[in-house]
Amino acid sequence: MNEETKQYIRQWIAKAGDDLIVIEKLTQFEVVATSAVCFHCQQEFVK
Repeated sequence: MNEETKQYIRQWIAKAGDDLIVIEKLTQFEVVATSAVCFHCQQEFVK
């Protein structure tokens, strides 16, 4: 695997981590922004 491919994968892993942080924050409260949570969860499976 070349360095360019490795860097591309690292960027996607970092983005996935960001999506997980958003999901955790959006589900901390009693009122949940369901559509936003679902969007970020879906992003995890698309990657």
